[in-house]
Amino acid sequence: MKTPEELMQDLVKDYTAFKKSMRKELDAQLTLNRKLEKQVKELEEEQDKLLKYVNNLMRKADGVIKKNYAELRRSQVIDRQRMNTLDNEVSNLSRRIKPHN
Repeated sequence: MKTPEELMQDLVKDYTAFKKSMRKELDAQLTLNRKLEKQVKELEEEQDKLLKYVNNLMRKADGVIKKNYAELRRSQVIDRQRMNTLDNEVSNLSRRIKPHN
């Protein structure tokens, strides 16, 4: 049977080993936590870059759409004017030609 002093020494030894292993575990978790925080920061920076890139693309696309729409409207007006001109010419020609009844 162990004496109280030996029991106390065993407890101190066990406690010291436990404390050492917990310190090692905490250090490992702290290191991992720092790495994860660094990765989160890098991902947030990349997200900001991507957001700026997408916003620039959207702005450019909006400009192209507006420009193309304006060109389409202009061409529709020109086409409508040409159709009116052709209709007038056909009408004038049909008036000149006498019906063959």
